[in-house]
Amino acid sequence: MRPATVRIRPFRATDGTAVRALFDRWSDQSTYYRFLSVSRSPAVGYVDALGDPERTMYAVVATGDTGKVIGVGSLHRAAHNSAEFGLAVDDSAQGHGVGTRLLAALLRNARQQQLAVLNAYVEPGNHRMLELVTDELPDATRELRDGVITVTVPVNAAVHHWSTHVNAEV
Repeated sequence: MRPATVRIRPFRATDGTAVRALFDRWSDQSTYYRFLSVSRSPAVGYVDALGDPERTMYAVVATGDTGKVIGVGSLHRAAHNSAEFGLAVDDSAQGHGVGTRLLAALLRNARQQQLAVLNAYVEPGNHRMLELVTDELPDATRELRDGVITVTVPVNAAVHHWSTHVNAEV
């Protein structure tokens, strides 16, 4: 179901329950694509990390028409000048631009924090995420390692692409 209104805002500590509910609604396939496991345990750890500034540099949520959380995006500390990014969108809202809006917020924050590179680890069957990378991050590279695709995004190139081709404020 395509939400008529999508709002993106910073994650708040009080959002933990709503993000857990998002993952509880997810199909096993979506859980596997995001956490590389059908177990819900990694999702619980992820939600706990969202509120921990030692592990999470920045997190945003997407809310739909009713104010319900329908997506979450995050930047997690990695090596110097880089971060791992992750996106999660409610099954019913996938394919309707929610992930793109979350990604724009993450790119904006990455630029503000002067990060050079963002990385994501994508299950090869996660076609929606790979399409998002292809469509919105043309300068990103992909490398298949140990059955997982490592996506590497040069932040400045991504921001430049969005400002000149996507006409989005990043």
